[in-house]
Amino acid sequence: MTRPESEQFDAPHPIRTKRQSCKTKSSQDLSQLGEEFRTHCERDNICLPDEDLPVGPQRDRFKELHSSRAKKYTAYLTQLSLCYGRL
Repeated sequence: MTRPESEQFDAPHPIRTKRQSCKTKSSQDLSQLGEEFRTHCERDNICLPDEDLPVGPQRDRFKELHSSRAKKYTAYLTQLSLCYGRL
């Protein structure tokens, strides 16, 4: 039995649901990391280019955060590609 086109989009699709939950989880992880970075940035007033920071713990933490963001973003893109298949 073929449904009218307007009803086809109302039916649940397991693949679509999996993709959406996968994307939502990845987006939340990335947002949480972004929030941590903004909080750290505002709190320590270190939203400066790397070379403008004095050598020391602030610069080290700044570099750690950037590295962590890059890894999270890479993981996010990997997760999305797993959700959606080959891009």
